[in-house]
Amino acid sequence: PDIATGYEFRVEAGPNVASVIVPSALPNGDGTFIIDLGLAGTFPLLAGVEFDLLAIDSNGFSSFSILDISVDENLDPNDPLAFRTGLTFVDTGDVTVTQSPLLTFVGDVPEPGTLSLFGLGLVGLGVWRRRRSLQA
Repeated sequence: PDIATGYEFRVEAGPNVASVIVPSALPNGDGTFIIDLGLAGTFPLLAGVEFDLLAIDSNGFSSFSILDISVDENLDPNDPLAFRTGLTFVDTGDVTVTQSPLLTFVGDVPEPGTLSLFGLGLVGLGVWRRRRSLQA
């Protein structure tokens, strides 16, 4: 299935974003992210710590991404509340912001126990064939 491992934020109408905060660590403990400000660079973003975008550009930003969300968080890209984020703006007024998930496909990976059993089965088959060929 697809899971969200990042989000793109874009101001569609209204003032630019002045600051960003992820209020707390995610349910499985991830609290360290990366904020990507395009040509302005990438920076660490820590849960519970407000990131001042005005320190990078006094005009704020109309778009940015938050990246590096652990796949262990298993965030549902269809759940608009899966990744809560606080924003402040450079000015008052109406604002329209989109938050779009950045998807990562996580395929069905066999459990380690399943792989071990498969390996033992192959070893057993090899031993059985070898004994059979020695008897013939």
